Amino acid sequence: MNYILRTVLEGNYDLIAVTDVYDGMTQLRLRPEISLVIVDTDFQQKECLELIGFLKSSFLHNKPVFALSSLKGEALAQLSKNANAEQVLVKPFNPADLVEKLDLHFVKEMADEEKIF
Repeated sequence: MNYILRTVLEGNYDLIAVTDVYDGMTQLRLRPEISLVIVDTDFQQKECLELIGFLKSSFLHNKPVFALSSLKGEALAQLSKNANAEQVLVKPFNPADLVEKLDLHFVKEMADEEKIF
């Protein structure tokens, strides 16, 4: 999955790929400029959901989250509910859809920031 994300996103976004939740938390701590987190919930599912919960509730690390999953049906619905992510994409997904959703997210984020000023 890292290869696909790198291939699709590196031209448009600064991407930091990590191998596990611990490495992800380390990067978030070291790089406060990270503006969005993409989590593949198929690996370390419990830890990934805990990470998403932490990111959604933390004052210091409150980050938008896109979750990737191969779950289907009720299991996917439950994951989506538990994750509280901005987007949940079901694998296999069209990489262009991910780019489109990311672009829309950042356009909306910039528009929201302009409303503040």
